[in-house]
Amino acid sequence: MTSDLRIRFLDVGQGDAIVGILPGGRRAFVVDVYDSQRVLDFLDSEGITEVVLFLTHSDRDHTAGAEELMVALTSDSRPTRFLGIFFSRDRINVRRRSAYRRLVRSVAFAQRSLSKNDPGVLSADFNTVLNQIPAFSAIFDPVRVYVAHPAKADQDSLIGVDTNETAGVLLVEHTVAPGVVRRALLTADVQLTGISLMLDRSEMLSLNADVLKYPHHGAWPSDWPGFSELGPEVQRRTMDDFFRRVMPAIVLFSVGRDNPYGHIRPEVFELLTAYQTECGRLREVRWTQRTDACWQYRGLPVDGPPDDIVDEGDIEIRIGPFPDSDYVYVSQA
Repeated sequence: MTSDLRIRFLDVGQGDAIVGILPGGRRAFVVDVYDSQRVLDFLDSEGITEVVLFLTHSDRDHTAGAEELMVALTSDSRPTRFLGIFFSRDRINVRRRSAYRRLVRSVAFAQRSLSKNDPGVLSADFNTVLNQIPAFSAIFDPVRVYVAHPAKADQDSLIGVDTNETAGVLLVEHTVAPGVVRRALLTADVQLTGISLMLDRSEMLSLNADVLKYPHHGAWPSDWPGFSELGPEVQRRTMDDFFRRVMPAIVLFSVGRDNPYGHIRPEVFELLTAYQTECGRLREVRWTQRTDACWQYRGLPVDGPPDDIVDEGDIEIRIGPFPDSDYVYVSQA
């Protein structure tokens, strides 16, 4: 029985599909489902029998395959058991036949069906209230999973503003040796308003992490949607503020090679370069697909990766008791 925590960032192009395999190798959490078949194939190949599903927000590059996944995993022909479904409902005034409405109804159908067959299944909104529920924490034992964003107040004040600002952010923590804890921060598409809110309450939950999944596929936000709705006690924060609070050693990007948004933005690489020059902490930078901007910034970290590095495809993080790589090992398929 392995004691490692494995987090696989599937290469699905310009979208997210993340599978975390807990120590023991039979239970997994899934964070977003852009491509259901890729997720199902990986779960099957690993022999996963118990699944927790997180849908960080409703944008289609994170949920296009969610309905198919829920149907497949609740099929009588499949031995997989859902332990929980958590979804951040983030839209209002939707059209009756919209994709969002279909998604919400599919989540509700799956939750209702599961709760009839297994009253112990958790189904709840994706927000920080989950951190207060003992049954939520118990699902991931011995790993700890925390919701870093959004709080319920964030969802209430920002509903209808921008789906990215209330996208769910997870902090995954694993104790790999006595007194040694390693952490990964999975940020979905959160942007500056959401980041400002996270930093505002970071005294309650530290955001420091060894591994950072960079927000929004390497975007570079320049405004704070809905910020006026938050009240005067919340300060505007920047990506620079966020990065220096997290202080990652490993930065990952889930990004599509031919995306029309210019991701990964050059400003992001400028931030990484300044961060590395200042603190020298950055150990690795990886992406699922290499965009034009990636070719221009091969000098990260400062010593540069070898010329023959395989820097496209699935990325897997292993967090475990192997101190030769400082307890966190990165590989790429």
